[in-house]
Parts: sequence; C-alpha cells; structure tokens
Amino acid sequence: MSLTQEEIDLFQLTLEDIDDAHSQLDQEEIYKQEISKLYLQRDESTGKLIKPWRFEVVHGFFKQSDPNTNDLEFNYLDSDFGLHPNDWETLKSNFNELLKSVEKNDKIDYKILFLSRHGQGYHNLCVEKYGLDLWNEKYCKLTNDDEITWAPDPKLTEKGEAQAIINNKAWKEQISKGCPIPTAFFVSPLNRSSTTLVKTWNEIIINNNSSPQGSIPITVVEKVRETLGIHLCNERSTKTVINNNFAKFNFKFEENFAENDELFNVIYKDVKETLAQHCLRTEDFLQELFENDQKSNSIVNITSHAGTIRAFITALNHRRFGISTGGMIPIVVKATRVE
Repeated sequence: MSLTQEEIDLFQLTLEDIDDAHSQLDQEEIYKQEISKLYLQRDESTGKLIKPWRFEVVHGFFKQSDPNTNDLEFNYLDSDFGLHPNDWETLKSNFNELLKSVEKNDKIDYKILFLSRHGQGYHNLCVEKYGLDLWNEKYCKLTNDDEITWAPDPKLTEKGEAQAIINNKAWKEQISKGCPIPTAFFVSPLNRSSTTLVKTWNEIIINNNSSPQGSIPITVVEKVRETLGIHLCNERSTKTVINNNFAKFNFKFEENFAENDELFNVIYKDVKETLAQHCLRTEDFLQELFENDQKSNSIVNITSHAGTIRAFITALNHRRFGISTGGMIPIVVKATRVE
C-alpha cells in the first residue's frame, strides 16, 4: 500500500505555494493588533467576552510544528503525516492523557486539526501557465483563455484528482497503522475542496456502509473558504448546485447558508479580502468550533485552501509552513476559555 516516489512527487511546492505561506508579514502584525482588541470586547447585554477562547499549538506531536523542520523540503506523505512519536499508538496515548487531564474542566479543550488543501484546480494551472505576477495583474479577473476555464468555482484538474486519490491511499495506510479517523468534517463550499474531500475519504467515511463513521455529516462552512473578492475563481456556486453535487455524500449546510454567494458579490464585490481579515474570519470559525463542539469531537478534518490554511496557522500562532495543492498539515491545538 506504500506510495511510490512518483506519487509523492505530485505534492512538490510551487513558488505560489511558498508565497502563500511566507509573504505578507505586515498583515500578520495587523491581525495580531486587531485580534488583541477583539479579545477585550464584551457583549453589552451579558458582559461576557465575545471571543472567550484563546488558542495555542501543542508541540511534540507532529514535525510540522518543529522550527527545525524545513517546510520547503518536507513531505508529509513519506513521514507518516509528520508523526513525531514513534507510532500512532504513542500519539493517541499522549493525546488521550491531555484529554483526560481536562475531562472535568470546561475551560480547557484539546483537538487535533487535520487541515487539508484541495488538489490542483484549473486556476492553479492558470497560475503555472502565466506566472504569479500576470495572474494577479490580469488573469485572476478573467474566467478563461483559449485553452482552459478557471472561474468561477473551478473544478479539479486531472492532477488534482490524482492528488486526492493518493491522499485516500495514504489515509488508508496510516489508519492501518493506527492513525485516528476524524469524527467531525468541515469543508469549504467551493467545488475543488468538496471534490477533494469526497475523493480523499471515499471508502473510509464516504461510500462505506460497514463503517460506524459512515454516517458522519460533512458540514459546508462559509468561514473556511478561500480569500474573498476580485479573484473570480473564489466565487462559489449556488447552494442548489452544491447540494445537487454533494448531498449524496452526506454534505450538510451550516445554519443560514445563503443560496447565492453574497460574501463574494456584495461584501467583497470590488475589493479583495486582506490576509488580516481572512485570519479574523478563520479565528471566528475556531471560536465557534470550540464553543459549540467542546469535547465532543477531538479529531477534526477541515478541507479548504492555501489562504485559509495560512489563516489557521496565523490564528493558532503556528510556525509558517508551505502546503502544496492536495497537501495537509496536522496541528494539535489547546484552547483555553477566558472568563
């Protein structure tokens, strides 16, 4: 079941991937300033903090959080997802000790987040074809050229589908070694992320009637979608189209999910969401995850985008880490509730 070198090589970082992960340091500082203000704000009617949870990375579980790991050379597929202990049983034992230590403490919670990026989409192919500068100057505002269509809401390329299928093979191999299966799944509403999730988890939690995990709903969430505005590839399909494509895979919409893409076409109609704004949106999701899902699901999979994973990494104060198309990073998170 082991992966071939050819399969692993499909996950090499591009210049765009590196830029997504390591640029815009000024935006990180703006985010830190904004979130520190929001952490002090209270609801006028109740007096409670509007953002009660504080997040930090728990080190020692995965190599990706180690500053000595070179993210430009590292590949999670040939290192048991970055597993730092000797085996999955050791990781589970250590993680369960953390859970046990706060079992009766409703102010602390731990989760393992598997943050997955969609496989290569046609917009990524366009960037490779024209280069990042021309993409940002011109092609991100278009939908196609004479050869390919990349917007709105592009599908996966053949390479992107292959990446998802390889991840399916990798997950099955790691599960056979003892890797825990997530018990909660969240996905961006964009087609490339939803398709990646379906192909990655096929015969594990999808199309697997013999598995107790087969009944897990996959929640479609606006807050984990890609950067909003200007880039037409990030405009989503309607709720009806998404439902027609993915309801059969047990996809469920979060509450108040709109039929049309109001975020892209109204709020960010003529401007692009900044990284700082994206981080604030992602931090909102983390607040909701730990507030509404406290202690019920400790292993969580979120399938989204490069920009969103960068926002998670920033909001969690994890070290910067490049993620290829189809790539994934696991992070152990400690959340503390502040009164």
